[in-house]
Amino acid sequence: MSRRVRAKLIHVIGLLICVIPPALSVIEHFPILSETPKKQVSMFGVLLLAICCVPFWKSIKAFLRSPSAWKAWLVIFLISYLLNAIIAEMVVISSIGLASGIIGCAVFKIERWYVSRGEKKEVSNHV
Repeated sequence: MSRRVRAKLIHVIGLLICVIPPALSVIEHFPILSETPKKQVSMFGVLLLAICCVPFWKSIKAFLRSPSAWKAWLVIFLISYLLNAIIAEMVVISSIGLASGIIGCAVFKIERWYVSRGEKKEVSNHV
């Protein structure tokens, strides 16, 4: 397996680590569809799921190079912790998002290391 393929695989794993845990916790604590007969959509749940997908947006947009989702989750965690009596579920969701974002950031650093190491070897092979 080439370095480029390994780097892409690590990138996908990092995205999944950054998105899946907070998204699952949002779905657990704020169901998207209400249980009423009209089946209404919870806009707060949709907004939180949109925040969970920040790493995907960053990978789609070429000019956003490094994932900073963990910073957004840190801010949300701190605000949620201060408002704990009102939105206790947000503390759980944002702490899971923060943890998965930090782990994902480490995985992305490993990916960048693989890419930079592979580029140096490719340049040295051409000389």
